[in-house]
Amino acid sequence: VSTQSTGDYVDIMLLYWPSHKYLNGMRPEQAMIECYSALETLYHQGKIKDIGCYRFGTRELTYLLEQCKVVPAMLQAEFHPYNYQRDLVDVCRKNHIRMQAFCFIKCVEDPVIQYLARKYRKAPSQIVLKWVIQHGVGVLPKSKSPPHIRENADIFQFSLTVEDMESIDDLNRNTHFTPHPRQLE
Repeated sequence: VSTQSTGDYVDIMLLYWPSHKYLNGMRPEQAMIECYSALETLYHQGKIKDIGCYRFGTRELTYLLEQCKVVPAMLQAEFHPYNYQRDLVDVCRKNHIRMQAFCFIKCVEDPVIQYLARKYRKAPSQIVLKWVIQHGVGVLPKSKSPPHIRENADIFQFSLTVEDMESIDDLNRNTHFTPHPRQLE
């Protein structure tokens, strides 16, 4: 890790689930542990402030937690109403890992989301963002459009009811819009 352009340390370094293309016959779990161990060394040297993971599922994160010395500070994972990974959220909560969602706007055309958007007088994307946040998961919505950026930020003046949260939870189909780590093997 070079800190010449960033100062004395890097705030967070995310470990991606290893792709089989680069493993030269090594098992992905072994490669992940070796890479994570190297990040732990940098962490103990003060070169990185936190370690995180990207695209780990429940199985991969649980395996890492059994092996590591430094618990990841963050997990970026695919999380949206069609892929409500309740077990993964629970593992993160139990281990004090901040979870951050990506790919969370793909289901805005769903009739349940559309109905709730009308009910709350919000855009469908705002309903999905609010659902993610009410589950205690962070989001970084992407937009280049100033009106959409303002819309994304305008989600803190309302809350979804328990019943509405559950109706969105029930949309889960375990659908990944990006390849699951095991599909990369």
